[in-house]
Amino acid sequence: MRLTKKILALAMTGVMTLGLAACGGGSSSSSSAAPEAAASSAAESTAASSAAAASSAAAETTGSGDKIVIGASYNSLMNDVFTVTQTLMELWAEQPLEADDPQVDLTIVVADGDTTKQISDVNDLINKGCDVICIDPVDSTAVEPAIQACKDKGIPVITFNRPVAESVKTRPDVEVDIAAYDQGYDTAKTTFEKMKNDGVEEINVVLCNGETRDDNSIRRAKGVQAAAEEYGATVVAELPCDWDPTKVTELLPPALKGNENVNCVYVATDGMLSGVQSCLEDIGKWAPYGDENHMYVACCDVFEEGYNYVADGYVDSDSLMDVYGMIKGVFQSAFAMNNGETVEPLIEIKGAVYTSDNYDSAEMTSDELLWWKWKDK
Repeated sequence: MRLTKKILALAMTGVMTLGLAACGGGSSSSSSAAPEAAASSAAESTAASSAAAASSAAAETTGSGDKIVIGASYNSLMNDVFTVTQTLMELWAEQPLEADDPQVDLTIVVADGDTTKQISDVNDLINKGCDVICIDPVDSTAVEPAIQACKDKGIPVITFNRPVAESVKTRPDVEVDIAAYDQGYDTAKTTFEKMKNDGVEEINVVLCNGETRDDNSIRRAKGVQAAAEEYGATVVAELPCDWDPTKVTELLPPALKGNENVNCVYVATDGMLSGVQSCLEDIGKWAPYGDENHMYVACCDVFEEGYNYVADGYVDSDSLMDVYGMIKGVFQSAFAMNNGETVEPLIEIKGAVYTSDNYDSAEMTSDELLWWKWKDK
């Protein structure tokens, strides 16, 4: 299996029927799909042969007879992105995506945003005897000791969700990343293009960024800056909002007050939209598209609330964080490496941009794309 370097979100098609797996918020969870294989011989009775056939059919729906032990170290379970990725991992450990996928013994540990705890968690997974370890870094730079610990034991390591900083010398075997730069660029370009088409001559944008230690935030902001340069937009302020809507309510009002010509707000994740809404309501600028008081808003991730704000006209563009595609890439990479196969060292998952023109189309509303639907699976 040779995985492609980029997986387009719109190529993720097909509907799965999966059983519900427990999605806990504690420090660890474990699940396993290991069906018993029935043996038969020519001398056995017809009844025994029937039982063996039934067992074989069941095995076809729950993966091959091979088994892989996977450990996953999570940054935190701070929002729906993290909890849904955990849910997908647990679901696919119980019910493999493909008939020839191995059975998965999965252990998930959560660092609660603590770099030191994550390093300790990874060492615990090493001692458990994991075949592959997957890390969602607390810190894009400080994750290096955890990666090194896996390397020292010869255990393949995959990072996902949060990119590893370019300055980190000890690289994971595989990085399964959201194409964060593209997210920022695509959502900003879409909104800037809309503003130009509406006759807006000067674009003045405030950036509500995420964490300064998170390369997703850094790369998204660089993408927005590139789009701003392309469209002649002025970035009047960049706010370090730490993925926190409360920080938005503290930092955005002074930026708007000091720059009365601001006509666009970029929001690094829909998880901060409640803070943006509060600030814009206070100045009479939270209004749907077409209203004279509308403030143009460009977002990332397509949380459920972001999707609904696109539908209602409050958000002009929202670039998808393809959570389903990311976890699928993690599992496929783990299986391939465990089989000694070649895997691309960088797999970027690129998502579509949702707008009022396409949000309700058939190709944009599948469970594979609208990842938050998996909260209820």
